[in-house]
Formats: sequence, structure tokens, C-alpha cells
Amino acid sequence: MPPGCVAWWLLLPLAVFSLATATDLQPNVTGDVTLTTAGSPWVVKNTVYVEETGSLTVEPGVTVLMASGASLLVYGQLVADGTESDHIQFTLLDSRNKTEGLQPDPLPVDCLQLPHWGVIALLNVTMTHRINYVDISCGGQDASDARSTEYNGAALYATSNVFAMSNVVVSQSAQNGIELVHVMSSLSVINVTVNDNHETGLKIVYEPQTSVIANVHAARK
Repeated sequence: MPPGCVAWWLLLPLAVFSLATATDLQPNVTGDVTLTTAGSPWVVKNTVYVEETGSLTVEPGVTVLMASGASLLVYGQLVADGTESDHIQFTLLDSRNKTEGLQPDPLPVDCLQLPHWGVIALLNVTMTHRINYVDISCGGQDASDARSTEYNGAALYATSNVFAMSNVVVSQSAQNGIELVHVMSSLSVINVTVNDNHETGLKIVYEPQTSVIANVHAARK
């Protein structure tokens, strides 16, 4: 590097969180639970089940830190509705940051060298989920649940009658970025970016007649 030059990544703002302010997400969600900005960052240390009676709402601007191997398995409803100025982030809880505070890696490429977390799986075919302005990175590790179901190969997995997502970025998955399986009635995928995933960025298994897929951008899968 020439003298006097500063590496560009050193100029990136870092989102640093104190361990004292981090909030653990309970392993079973059976009612209405909201991940608030006041409690952010939220930490998922082990797989969390949103049961059929449960609804998990994530407020704009919230960061969810996923431990290696942990997943979010949604048998109820997920509402992750960010805004253009306040994205919702699901990323890796880096075990290297134990005393300095919780800090998502400012260089997404680095998470390829770290153990990944599992999957956000939307599994209730009758629910309407909202996924908007959400950034997902460093997931995609093979996952399974207590119901002996396996979710192998994607950071974001959904099976539903109606499914819509917009303004979503999925990057650095250990396998596929997004996998949509048997969305039977209506599918909408708008303004979605898939970057640097190890396998396929966006995989759709059965596309219904009523579908809108627009502005999907892929760079290196």
C-alpha cells in the first residue's frame, strides 16, 4: 500500500454493541414477541422455535446476532419489516468478540472463514410473513429441528401458500442464499440481492402462475 494511504475498510463505520446491552432471545416463542430497538442487539445462542401460536416481530434497525449452528424456525409468523433508512440485520455472532463487545464483522467476506449459523425457515403455509429491508449474512449451515426435519442448504428458506419479500440482501451463505419451495398460490420477490453465496443465490422450487420476480441482482452467486 502506498505511503500515506489508508485502507478503505478502516473507514467503514462499525456497529459495536456492549455485552451489557445485548438481549437473549428465548428458545420458544408461543405468543406475540417483539424484538425492539431498545433491546438490540438480540442474540440467538441456540435454535429458536416460533410455534404455531407464536408471532415474532422485528422492529426496524434491529440487529440479530446468530451463534454458530443456531437457526430461527418459524412455525407461526415472522414480521421483519425494516425501512430504507433502518434495515434489519441477521448476521453471525462472532465468538472472537467475548470481552470487547458484540460486533458484526465489518467485512462480510471474512465470515467465509468462520463457522456459519443455520437458517431462517418460514414453515407455516397459512401465515402471511413480511420480509422487507432485511440483510442476512453468514448463514446457510445445515440445520435440523426436534421434529426431525432437515433444512440443508440455505440461509433463508420458505414454503408457503403466499410469500412476498422485498429489499432483501442475502450474502456469504455457506450454501444457497435463498430457497423458496412450493409457494403454491402467489409469489413476490422484488429488489433482492444475493452476493457471494457458496452455491445458488436464489433457488425456486415450483413457481406459481401468480408470481412477480423483479430486480433480482446476483454477484458471485
